[in-house]
Amino acid sequence: MGVTGTVSEANSLIGTNLNDQVGTSIIELKVNGNYVVASVSWNGTGTAFGAATWGSGTMGVTGTVSEANSLVGSQDNDNVSSGGITPLLVNGNYVVTSPVWNMNLGAVTWGSGTSGVTGTVSINNSLIGTTSGISGDKVGNDGLVSLNNGHYVTASSQWSNPAVNMFVGAATWGNGTTGITGTVSIANSLIGTTASDQVGLDGLLALSPQNNDNYLVGSNLWSSTLVDAGAVTYGNGATGTTGTVSTVNSVVGTSPMSNLNNFIDNPAVPGTFVVQFLNTPAVVIGGSPISPSPSPSTPVHDDASAPIQFSQAIAESFTDWNTRLFGPYLSNDLWAPLYTAKGLLINLPSLVLDDPWESRSLMK
Repeated sequence: MGVTGTVSEANSLIGTNLNDQVGTSIIELKVNGNYVVASVSWNGTGTAFGAATWGSGTMGVTGTVSEANSLVGSQDNDNVSSGGITPLLVNGNYVVTSPVWNMNLGAVTWGSGTSGVTGTVSINNSLIGTTSGISGDKVGNDGLVSLNNGHYVTASSQWSNPAVNMFVGAATWGNGTTGITGTVSIANSLIGTTASDQVGLDGLLALSPQNNDNYLVGSNLWSSTLVDAGAVTYGNGATGTTGTVSTVNSVVGTSPMSNLNNFIDNPAVPGTFVVQFLNTPAVVIGGSPISPSPSPSTPVHDDASAPIQFSQAIAESFTDWNTRLFGPYLSNDLWAPLYTAKGLLINLPSLVLDDPWESRSLMK
């Protein structure tokens, strides 16, 4: 039957100050029908504290935004919820990202989908950074992905390791039913080792149930002994992956500035994913655990007689992002089974590639 009458705190969630702009966006929690209201510019007792307010899908939420009914900032320009509110799959919970909170420390806060989270953002209820200011960590600034098992991963490419270097970057797994709190560190995150590795800069990808609900982390600027070799790291979706990016846990470029172009799931073959580096003469089929990447002259394939089946979606992605390397040779039947011999792809339409493809299986 809807709602009638004039807007008031009796029937609506409202602000108390000029330019509070309550309701910057409203995110539905589809699993349970509840919702969360983002109010990035809500002022509180200062300027742009920001707020995220949970509401019941059957009863709504009324009154004025406050720390009693909302997750809020505590100082000027915290802009809580400015990085978005992400509903989690399966369990109906949600995560609030606030990358400029506390002078660019950044914060990522878990909320219950049935009751919300209230009070001020702090280390007690959020994952936060350790470096503030112009070169602050901005935790969560590079996105958050909800995994198919209900957990989540957030990327913070500007995170600096206080003990090592600036902007090594981090990707941090969070439990979808309890969240994660404290500071980003090597103990709870996948991180870089060299200044400006910026782990997570190139995004996160939730893998399909066929790939055990795991995830990938893209880091185009990661350096090994080669500057900006780039890496795509496999993450464990059930527990998270911590430590440093390396050839042991990642598919890496084999030349300086390998130019990581894309990485996608390959659900047609459980346990594999596809990675392309534009300046490395190979499109790599990877898995985990990954051994050190072979050189182009020594391609590796675990079973040279086994077919590699691609889904049509992957074929379409190839068509989109292979214009420079393979575009003239691709056709609509690329998604038919592709067979390998000694690690070489041999039956692309009208083409025999000399470039190595690497295939490994995920640990079950």
